[in-house]
Amino acid sequence: MTEKFVPHSPARRRKSRPPQEMLRRAAKLLFLVSLILFVLARILTFRLPNPENIVQEVKTNPVQIETENEPFIAEAKGIEYTIEPMAEYEISGLIVSQLTNGDFLDYFHDDWKDYLNTKDICVIWGENAQTDNYQEMKFRTKSWTCEYWYPNREVGSRFKPNQFSNNHLLTSSSRINQEIKKAKRGDQIRISGFLARYSHSNGEFKRGTSLTREDRGNGACEVIWVTNFEILAKNKPEWQLVNQITPWIMGLSFLGLIFLQKRR
Repeated sequence: MTEKFVPHSPARRRKSRPPQEMLRRAAKLLFLVSLILFVLARILTFRLPNPENIVQEVKTNPVQIETENEPFIAEAKGIEYTIEPMAEYEISGLIVSQLTNGDFLDYFHDDWKDYLNTKDICVIWGENAQTDNYQEMKFRTKSWTCEYWYPNREVGSRFKPNQFSNNHLLTSSSRINQEIKKAKRGDQIRISGFLARYSHSNGEFKRGTSLTREDRGNGACEVIWVTNFEILAKNKPEWQLVNQITPWIMGLSFLGLIFLQKRR
């Protein structure tokens, strides 16, 4: 018996790429694209919004009036706090920096057992929010203070310190706390509640509040018992969403690469 030899055509000699290799390439591409988008989102969302995007409420001054509210007790993580309302207060502002209780930069709240102070939010308003002057400045919130720098005297002369404040936000409400956590740098917000002094039930911890926007230095921060928190305008919401989801995509694609590498 003779065998008939049939030469392979070029198309039949070409080997198809294994499915796993295609998946590895796709995972690498997904990881790189998500990494680029993540870096871009971080840069864009860190930039404060332009003055033309500032809402009218942020251009107005805070409202403070006398209060007849009596001291009351609030609880957080099993600790009782005495809250002493000093004045009814409402403020709208542009968040220029913030610090969440428990962040790696915050190391005092746990030592103090201060679990009511969920977040510190530094804001500007009024004339400070109506020109691009704030975009040339730098802001940073620390455990006690909010600091700012300006590049030259001209920028510094236009900045009004009495339209800038560091706000220590107090709440025992999980709903309000969730709303506070959603706020990011560059967002425009409205806070309603009371300027208040508060202390532990055992008296070992006490903290007061400023009652004027004209003071500076130690004790100049506003301590606010929050009854309502509202985000008036998000800063680049589409990029904030990208900033939130791309770390998950990077993580999943990286795990996929490890898994496919082991199956080679």
